[in-house]
This record gives sequence, C-alpha cells and structure tokens, in this order.
Amino acid sequence: MIGTQSTRLIARAIWQSMLLVTLVFAGLEFVFKLLDEMKSPYAQYTLTQMVGVSALGLPRRLYLDLPLIVLIGVAAGLGGLAQHSALTVLRASGLSIGQILMKAIVSLVPLLVGVLLIAQIGMPQAEEWAQSLKSQYTRGDSSAALWTRDSNRYVWLRGDADGSIASWRHLTIDPDTRQLATVVDSEQVHLDSGKVQFR
Repeated sequence: MIGTQSTRLIARAIWQSMLLVTLVFAGLEFVFKLLDEMKSPYAQYTLTQMVGVSALGLPRRLYLDLPLIVLIGVAAGLGGLAQHSALTVLRASGLSIGQILMKAIVSLVPLLVGVLLIAQIGMPQAEEWAQSLKSQYTRGDSSAALWTRDSNRYVWLRGDADGSIASWRHLTIDPDTRQLATVVDSEQVHLDSGKVQFR
C-alpha cells in the first residue's frame, strides 16, 4: 500500500513538472519557428499561414527537445518533493534512494510508449503536413529579396514572379565619415546591356 501511494506521489509530482516544462518549451519553440518563417522571402506567405505551418512543426521540435524536457521535469518534480519534505518522509518509511529513482523511472514508462507512437505516426505526418502547406502557400510565388554589397554601396533587390526586378534600393556610405551619403529607391527597374535604368 505504501509502495503504491509513494509511486503515485512521485509520478504526480514529475508529471505536473513535466507538463509545465513542456508548455514552456512549446511556447518558445513556436515563437522561434514563427520567427524563422517570418524571414521567408515569399511575398504572398501571410502571417496566418506562417502560424499554421509553425504549429504543425511543433511535434518535431518538441521531440528533439524531449531529453532536456525530461531532465528538467524530473529534477523539478523531485526538487518539489524535497522542498516539501516529502522525500524525507519517503526515506523514513523505508525507501532507499535507488527505490525512489526506480519509481521515478517507472512513472515515465507511459511517456516512453507515447513518444515511440508519436515518432512513428504523429511526428512524420505533422512534418509532412507542414511542408505540404508551406509548398501550397508559396507555390507560384518566386518573388524574393536579397541584400548585397558592392564596395561602399549596399544594394537591396526584390524579384518578381516572372524573374524581373520589382524593386531596387541602394545605400551609399561615405568611406571617410561612415555616414549615409545617398539613397536610391525605385519600383520601376529595367536592365539593359548590363546597365540598370530607373524609371
């Protein structure tokens, strides 16, 4: 009876801590993934679509973070028990440190089974959906932007879907003062024999 109650006590503490840690990691990974998607050069890739793709990419990122999540969750759970003197009571009831650790490992068995199922079924499918959605959202949108440097001039180009230049912007830096010297910004750019013409 004492063994069952102690196992439940340890499992509850660990799972509560792991749930909180998982929520924190999920929030952080979602923000990081969303920021990565926002760097995308595709003009028609909206914020709502980025949120959907980022959410579908969460299972894989959490799977990669799982060892750290388990480590922090178990440490926080057992630490909480120690803070409230529950571990002292368990030791006084006759449980050794090894037995307490074994009960902690046993309480993680459902997590192991769930992770194996997610790794085989859920995660690859979610990743496939994320890639499929992103390809669907960005299909036919080949417009991209890039920065390049030519001596003291920094040039920003944005391409159009047909391969032409949609926007041109360049900044010239004075080499002596290291301050902005000139700015050229045009939405009508024409290339003729290697020369750039602005309309």
